[in-house]
Amino acid sequence: MKTKLSFLLFNLILNSCLIAQGDDLQWLIMKGIGKDGVDPANTSKNKYSNSFSGVTEFNLEGVTHPNIPLYNKNKNDVFIIYSDNTFFSSRIKDPNVVDNGFFYSSDLSINKHHLSTPNGKTMQYLYLTNIYEGDDPPHRVKAYGAGALQDPHPGFDDFNIPPGSATPAQALSANHDVVRNKDITLILDNQKIKEALDYQGTDLEYEVRFNKVYEKANHANFSEEVFFTPREIFSPSSGQADVAIYPSSCGSYNSNTNVITIDNVQASDFVYINLRPTTLLIPFYPGINGVPVYEAEFSISSQDSPGFNVLLNEDIRSAHDPNQLRIDSICQLNPSSDFIVFCHLEFENTSPQATNDIKASFKLPGVADQNCLEIIEWFIGGSTEAGTCDVTNGNAKLVFPKINIQKCNQTADKTPCSGYVNFKFKINASVNVKSLGTKILPTTANVFFDGQRFRVTRLDDLLDYIDTGSGLNPIPQRPIHIKRGCSIHCTCQ
Repeated sequence: MKTKLSFLLFNLILNSCLIAQGDDLQWLIMKGIGKDGVDPANTSKNKYSNSFSGVTEFNLEGVTHPNIPLYNKNKNDVFIIYSDNTFFSSRIKDPNVVDNGFFYSSDLSINKHHLSTPNGKTMQYLYLTNIYEGDDPPHRVKAYGAGALQDPHPGFDDFNIPPGSATPAQALSANHDVVRNKDITLILDNQKIKEALDYQGTDLEYEVRFNKVYEKANHANFSEEVFFTPREIFSPSSGQADVAIYPSSCGSYNSNTNVITIDNVQASDFVYINLRPTTLLIPFYPGINGVPVYEAEFSISSQDSPGFNVLLNEDIRSAHDPNQLRIDSICQLNPSSDFIVFCHLEFENTSPQATNDIKASFKLPGVADQNCLEIIEWFIGGSTEAGTCDVTNGNAKLVFPKINIQKCNQTADKTPCSGYVNFKFKINASVNVKSLGTKILPTTANVFFDGQRFRVTRLDDLLDYIDTGSGLNPIPQRPIHIKRGCSIHCTCQ
């Protein structure tokens, strides 16, 4: 099984401390410059070319809405550091409010978003967190300044960024939970840290630690290692080397103790620390269906206030299963027409060698038209070149083009070593597709690398919970969208 090969490779690299230091491609604005896809010469690096100087209205492209329901807590959240060193984090909100994050709409086809900053603020950094549903293809994501939208504005949705999150509820927070190969940025509110540490003086020196991992089921059992190290992405000023502490004048990092000391709290109300997980975090893998089993602890303590500390615990997740087949959505042209089911099959090459011989196969569900399949999109190793497809009696066989894909070695960008295919199939209108008792997931899915078969073990159905209004438990069923243009060409290509 391919996931077992992945785990063996993980063990082989435990002797090296740092995971390969590729870019975290989720930074869409960096040092006041917006992302414009990826570097053609190195797809593990973002291409930044769109100036955000003076920009207060901007567009994000290539970012899709979460299309799995609320109970799975999929979301797109944004974290912004403004030029005045305040910030916005859509993750910081009333804990009693359940939503799909900052980007959410009933129209799953939208992947362009127009945003306006509050009070004329301009941005230096923007991080997009969509780790709960897998990354949007990095080469398609762009951030650029734009004027106000004119009505009508088809294809776009429109957001005004709220002004209020510059004072979060926590003294210590983070832009997202812990995901291997992804940056995590700690957000320190110096005024609230003083209050939490019960510090009565006019100044304060404190230490930030990030070396503990707990098992969630038994918080008393923990491991203490160098699980994170600072990742230098922030620019202190023109001509100086990048730093992991922002503003850099607030503190320093001791590599011998792996501790960050903040000794100049008067320099800024807020301090940001960017960290990257090391390979020592790899064995702390999520459980069944990606449910977190472990959590990392980040802490603040001070000799100025002995006996007081500030703790932050974040779940440890993997971004998504390397080999996965899922249903993304279901539509009808009208309530009496056939159902069209949209699916996504993805994979990563975690085998020991590069390859250009990749095939995939799966079996359409028994309720589907057994000879009707349409490929929407091919993607492999950064290329969108089409492959070939055949479906006979429900058995689908896909041959990807001869594009060389590398072996994955825990870099932040998986584009050179991964691929996917989006496809759709048809189910007769008489079938009760909404019912979870009706099996509509493709089965026996496999990916072949150089002729060797790896079974796709993660198969994700689509469901939502429908509120009956009776005060009883909501009813689980599949959501169906009535959608103009909901159609299929049963040609396989």
